[in-house]
Amino acid sequence: MPKLYMDSCIVIYLFEGSDTIHEKISGMLRSLSSIGMQICISELIRLECRVGPLMENDTMLLKQYDEFFSIPVIQIFPFNREIFDLAIEIRANYKFKTPYALHLATAIYWGCDEFWTNDNRFISITENRIQIVNLFKE
Repeated sequence: MPKLYMDSCIVIYLFEGSDTIHEKISGMLRSLSSIGMQICISELIRLECRVGPLMENDTMLLKQYDEFFSIPVIQIFPFNREIFDLAIEIRANYKFKTPYALHLATAIYWGCDEFWTNDNRFISITENRIQIVNLFKE
């Protein structure tokens, strides 16, 4: 089954972006889900998405995120030493910040086919191990 890893920004845009962005992302997710694409995130995505609503005491938004994270088609990947070792390599070789290195290392380690983001910096460090899809590239 093909796997899609979503960067935190994509999940945040899904809930906090404009209606146009929400429709674009949710439409793409529905299409991919209907053809059997596994939608994947990590515990780090959960952390990054939930911090803002917790800090702002936005219980409605927090509930939306929690419901999203509990959808059966969403697979949440755990971290392990191999992921951290790969993230260390990515961080050392490409001078990426730790969270970005962990996201990419997680997606590569778990065999994801695509990595959705809005950050072009990921393109330079994939070494053809995963397809980077910038949903907002003009």
